[in-house]
Amino acid sequence: MPRLPAEGETVTDAYLRSITDEDAEAQLRDPVLWAYMLRDPTGAVCSHGHGKTRKECEERAITHAAECAEEAWPESRMWSAIKWQFKVWPPTMAMAGGHIANVKIMRQRLSGSSTEPPAACST
Repeated sequence: MPRLPAEGETVTDAYLRSITDEDAEAQLRDPVLWAYMLRDPTGAVCSHGHGKTRKECEERAITHAAECAEEAWPESRMWSAIKWQFKVWPPTMAMAGGHIANVKIMRQRLSGSSTEPPAACST
C-alpha cells in the first residue's frame, strides 16, 4: 500500500496519484480527530492532515489548494473548484464512513493586489 508522504518529503506526481482513497483513509483515520485529504485536478494528493473539526480541515485544505494551484498553475483555469476533490473522515469514535465535497478556492484580496495567495498553513 502506498503511504502518504511526510511533510517535506519529495515524491513524484505519479506516486501521489497512485494513493487510493482507501489507502489514505487507512493511514489517516483517528479516534478523536477529523482527517482530510485533498487531490489536485490531476488526481495527485496535494494535502492531507488532521483537525479538531471538519471546518478546520476544510480551511486547511482550501489554503493548501490555493498554494498548490498558485505554484503549479499560475494564471491557469486549474483554480476551478469542480476539478479538485476533498475527502474528509470523521473521528472513528464518532461514526463510520467518509464524506466527499468539492473545495471552493477563492483568491484573497490584499491591499492593491488581487493575485496574492493566502498565507501558509502547516499540516
